[in-house]
Amino acid sequence: MARLPQLVSFYALFLILFFINPDFAIITNVSAQPSPSPSPSPTPTPTPSPTPTPSPTPTPTPGAPQPSPAPLTPPKVSPPAPSPGAPKPTPSSTPPPPVGVPPTAPPPPGNTSGGGGGGLSGGQKAGIVIGVLAGAGLLVLGGIIYKKRGSNVRRSRYGNAARIPAL
Repeated sequence: MARLPQLVSFYALFLILFFINPDFAIITNVSAQPSPSPSPSPTPTPTPSPTPTPSPTPTPTPGAPQPSPAPLTPPKVSPPAPSPGAPKPTPSSTPPPPVGVPPTAPPPPGNTSGGGGGGLSGGQKAGIVIGVLAGAGLLVLGGIIYKKRGSNVRRSRYGNAARIPAL
């Protein structure tokens, strides 16, 4: 019978130590953490692809027929420099879509697709774990109390039934 108070005190002590322990960071100041704001991330500027270098030609062996030299691709010519008064073109501008293809709408500004920002933080995961453990502990404690109470009721019925014929 003395086991129930020991069990309750154990659970109470466990929960107190669990919440106070700084390793779990439950009682830390949560409001001090900056809330993530939906700020637009800078788009990376496209870098021009390097020009392919021609592979070295194999050295001919003596006595072998000479292969005709392969025509080399002419090097890319850069466009002429714009005049100082001309507006500068933006490298991030996209070409217009082909005719007949409806333009696609840009995604809403607050909704980022792809990665990051959608998962739970470590504190939220710890809170879920604590809630599940506390709920399981309460269920176990309720089950123990229910079992003890049932045995007490049975014992009292048996005791009352045993005393009635004796009178």
